[in-house]
Order: sequence, then C-alpha cells, then structure tokens
Amino acid sequence: MRSMASRAALRHLCAGYLVAEPRSLVFGAGEDGKPRLDGSHLRSGLTFNLSHSGRHVLLAFARDAEVGVDVEVLAPIPDLGSLITSVTHPDEEASLNAEPDNDARLRRFLALWTAKEAVLKAIGTGLGADPRTARFAPDGPGWAFVCVDNRPPGERLVVMPANPSSDAVGHVAMLGRVIQPALFRLTA
Repeated sequence: MRSMASRAALRHLCAGYLVAEPRSLVFGAGEDGKPRLDGSHLRSGLTFNLSHSGRHVLLAFARDAEVGVDVEVLAPIPDLGSLITSVTHPDEEASLNAEPDNDARLRRFLALWTAKEAVLKAIGTGLGADPRTARFAPDGPGWAFVCVDNRPPGERLVVMPANPSSDAVGHVAMLGRVIQPALFRLTA
C-alpha cells in the first residue's frame, strides 16, 4: 500500500511541477537504472528520487540537477558491528565504534548510511557501488561529506539531512546546479 501511495504522490507532484495531467506522464529508467521521466517530459529537466522505510516516504525534486534520497526508520539492527565494518571506511567505523551508547551509535550509523545512499543515488550508481566509496567525516552529531571514489566533487554535490521524525533519519544529495530541493515527507 505504501509503495502504491508513494508512486501516486510522485506522479501527482511531478505533474504539478510540469503543469501536466498526471496520467500523461511516462516513467522509465536511465542507463544506470535510475527512475526518470520519459516521453515528452524527458527534456523537462525535472529529476526526482524516492525512498521509503516503515511509515515514512521521502521524495525530492530538482531541476537540472541529479537528486538522491534515503530514509530509514530507527530500529535495532542485528549484528550492527559487522554491518558497520562491511559498509564504512575505517575512519567512519572508528568514529561509530567510539559511541558509548548503543542507541546513539545506531542513530549515527543510520544517519551515515542514509547520507551514503543518497550520494550514491544522486551520482547514478546507487547501491551497485560499494558504499565505502562515499566517504564522510564526523561533524558534531552528524557527518560531513568528503568524497566519492577518492575524488572530491568540488562544490557541485551537496548533502543535507532530511529527518522526517524522531523515529527516522534521512538525507538528500544533489549533484549539479544546486538549489534548495523540494522535499516531501509522507507519513501514514
């Protein structure tokens, strides 16, 4: 049900941006598999990304820029330590392992994870790429973007938190002409 509702919201919001009938929109995928508008709206410059977890849906829209989002509900993760080792850079792992409180460690890990996934979706690789290639450095309670594949992106990639509620964390990443993205949080 959540998936159908999120796709319906995506269709209606895209139609609103394009001043088009929702049923006239055609969706497809780029060469990298990333969802996009097709047909007569392919050249509109409107990009979007969607993520859902639990009762939360996060949608982001941009013009003439690539966008990626991820949202995750705060829930216990079995064997969190092994997961941290398998998806983080050693510096990120050390920072997470320094957290004395398990709840804070889980929240910081999910904040890092959502930032990594948003970046990988924005650059078009998604989780087909090793998540360790998107690197972050501790920045207070959060994370500051460092690089992807050891190549700093310059000022063209921006990563921002988009936390929908106290029980979920999320991020949005934009690559290209960076403007404030339109974010929508749908809660069932």
